[in-house]
Amino acid sequence: MILKLNQTIKHSVLLILILSIAGCTNTYKNNAKLYQTVRQGSVEVLINGTLQGTGVFVDPSGLILTAEHAVHDPACKVEILTKDKRRFKAEVIAIDRNCDLALLQVPKADNPYFTLPLADKLPTVDKAVYVYGTPIFRHDIMLKGSIASDTTAFEWLAGVDRYQQIVYYSGMAPGGVSGGPWVNDKGQLIGLQSGGMTSNNALVGIAFVAPLEAIKKIIQTRKSASTPSLRIAVNELWERGPDYFAKFPTGTTGLAIAIIKPDSPLADTECKQEDVIIAVDGQHLQYRDQLLKAIQAKNVDDNVELTLLHPDNQQSYKVSVKLKRLEDNASQKK
Repeated sequence: MILKLNQTIKHSVLLILILSIAGCTNTYKNNAKLYQTVRQGSVEVLINGTLQGTGVFVDPSGLILTAEHAVHDPACKVEILTKDKRRFKAEVIAIDRNCDLALLQVPKADNPYFTLPLADKLPTVDKAVYVYGTPIFRHDIMLKGSIASDTTAFEWLAGVDRYQQIVYYSGMAPGGVSGGPWVNDKGQLIGLQSGGMTSNNALVGIAFVAPLEAIKKIIQTRKSASTPSLRIAVNELWERGPDYFAKFPTGTTGLAIAIIKPDSPLADTECKQEDVIIAVDGQHLQYRDQLLKAIQAKNVDDNVELTLLHPDNQQSYKVSVKLKRLEDNASQKK
């Protein structure tokens, strides 16, 4: 009798464990159900009364995450439309320009807002992922893609003229999807749509997506980032033609300065567009990400030393400047 009871208990415990594991997995085998879940947690973002992007509820109290470049203008009026056609005024409470993230707050509702849970980590590159949004003023569209790289990189965001840290995803994400949630097959948030790679002004199927860790941080802290920046744009040397290479000593490595913004700390130095940055704090450069990671390893107001070459000049020169804050002149109304 006792033996049978023990066996029954063991079988019951085993069954509970199996059910618990199955419940924790909660993978959507039916993409229609996944679509409805993501749709319920997403919103449309209106800027000055016009549809400009997408967002996603990340907290039941009314916190929404969207792309910072959509709400970049401090004077803009931000509203959101929910899937049940409610329209709310939204306040920008925190931003991270480095990862193109803006945290919005809408008024609390009688019932908690439906939110998408955060994933613990990114799927592997062989797993399907999905982005939801409003491409080119078309509503409630979900597109399929996959992770294209397992590391972060930096891309220049045209229109607001700054670098942003991103993860490359394989998939089309046309205009209007900015701020839209990327989710895994469990409906968990893994990234936020920002931009995309283009050739001759046409998308080529590589999306720029805000990293999961940056999303977790801004939701947890509810504070704006403080990102050190040189406020310049650079090209890797192989992006330039042979005529440009001929202006520098054979074997030169570094980064060509493409843009120096008027508020850049380099604007008042002898640095000019077309100069080559060959080192930062003595570290020789070849890749764009090397420079940006070195800058972001510092703090705002820290000094950084650059070693450069002018075109048609064999002698390098150095400048030391103080880093500025990328989030200055931000769009918070506070």
